Amino acid sequence: MPDIRRVAILDDYQHTAHRYAAWDSLPEGAHLTYFFEHLGSTGEVITTLEPFDVVVAICRTCACW
Repeated sequence: MPDIRRVAILDDYQHTAHRYAAWDSLPEGAHLTYFFEHLGSTGEVITTLEPFDVVVAICRTCACW
């Protein structure tokens, strides 16, 4: 398995993503960064997310939220 050091969790507008996944199952030392706001233009998204090993997109239209 490749090293997973930095994980970006996008679109967590309701600040609830930490409750809906088994984040503790990630390898020891993995650092989670939650993004609660829109990241902006395509260039801003690329620049912001470039250092991350994993990007998780939250579905904000799900009825479960």
